[in-house]
Amino acid sequence: MELYTFIASIVTIIYVVVVIRTIFTILLQNRNPLKTHSYILVLILLPVIGLIVYFFFGMQYRRRKKFARRKIKSSELLENWRRHYLELIRDNYDVLEEHFGERIKTPKLLYTSENSVLTLENQVEVLKNGEEKFPRLIEDLQNAKTHIHLEYYIIIDDELGNQIIDILIEKSKAGLEVRVIFDSVGSLGLSNKSVYKMQEAGIRTGEYLPVRFPRFANKMNFRDHRKIVVIDGNIGYVGGINIEKKYDNRYRAQNPYFWRDTSLRLEGDVVYELQTLFLITWDFVSEELIVPNEFYFPKNEVKDSCLCSVVGSGPESQPRIMMDTFFSLITTAKSNIRIATPYFIPNESIMTALTNASKSGVTVEIILPGISDSKLVKAATDSFIPPLIESGVKVSFYEKGFVHAKLMIIDDEISTVGTANMDYRSFEQNSEVNVIIYNREVSRILVEQFEQDLKESKDIDQYYWQNLTLGERLFASFARLFAPIL
Repeated sequence: MELYTFIASIVTIIYVVVVIRTIFTILLQNRNPLKTHSYILVLILLPVIGLIVYFFFGMQYRRRKKFARRKIKSSELLENWRRHYLELIRDNYDVLEEHFGERIKTPKLLYTSENSVLTLENQVEVLKNGEEKFPRLIEDLQNAKTHIHLEYYIIIDDELGNQIIDILIEKSKAGLEVRVIFDSVGSLGLSNKSVYKMQEAGIRTGEYLPVRFPRFANKMNFRDHRKIVVIDGNIGYVGGINIEKKYDNRYRAQNPYFWRDTSLRLEGDVVYELQTLFLITWDFVSEELIVPNEFYFPKNEVKDSCLCSVVGSGPESQPRIMMDTFFSLITTAKSNIRIATPYFIPNESIMTALTNASKSGVTVEIILPGISDSKLVKAATDSFIPPLIESGVKVSFYEKGFVHAKLMIIDDEISTVGTANMDYRSFEQNSEVNVIIYNREVSRILVEQFEQDLKESKDIDQYYWQNLTLGERLFASFARLFAPIL
């Protein structure tokens, strides 16, 4: 018994020393104060568990060691491409300023911060849900002539995933260059057998930041949350839909609920930006730096005028560029803001921008999931609803199924669709990609879909918070304490 007590005392002392050292480490990193408070609270209030949470979610050694190198390579690739293969149409900024005035600030922000070019000659097709995206994508993959690049957070070798993998294998055997990037944590359902099958067919694969215990780290920091497809350098896809049959309502009988999502099919100069982002990540996961040339950046045959910018965020980008972009768009709104997002845990800047916009007379409408795949995130989201309602923001819960679309429409003129949620993880840690479209016709289509989604949603009134049970309100308030690390 005495030996047991002695060992327990030693273990306790060691644990306390580790926790104290960890707290000092967090303080010295000079992070966002809210995030610092959250991690310290976790360490103090949740013994042992708190240390495990910090180990999986809080440590930043990946950023220090790996992303610094990626940033250097990214800059080299960007400059090389833009110097030799893309003539920046400077008149685009004059065109935008003539039509939208102060909204020129957003594309200028992207160009100054991330070298993201405002492109003019593009075609944009809005694809609603997986049942519209996947048939279109499969057709384009089958018609590919030179190369295929895929970058997805989730690739699952289910019935749908295997159909796409088989096409990739067929194309690789036919002599096309095929590269696939998948996230180590997100793509748990992609078997080693399927990866080897692709590799044996000549497909180059890259696993993003492999982790040792992925099943215990499904929220680990610095994940590749992007969904990018580039075909022949002139067709691109982006949006919230991963490669898994639950994202396609044609498999509704096998899925837990109806899945509402939005993707874009792109042609034109904007695809060059997606290609560049892919090649940067490819260099990171494979250490193969591909020098841009006409094979990957063919001449653009599109003559339609549709102004687009791309914001690619990640640990190697300018701090919080995605959040800065959203903030810029919100603060330039004059009449209305429409937002759909599956995860709404805004930081103080976004929350202030939305409430101030509403108080100043701008109509702000937000669609959130009525059904959520995370009780903790849903609870944290609930805690943000009262101040939104009080400021006049119209909040609705989508009830037909799970809304996973990530979009925002400003004044029926400017819209953004992509992979970024309105939460800390998308703003500060994950690699994300959004396309910003300065086009009334594209915005009109998205507005029509948004209005239809509203009809399938339940409006939240000022009594929502009061109608929750005491336990639900306490859980929501508790979850909000950890919002910066969810």
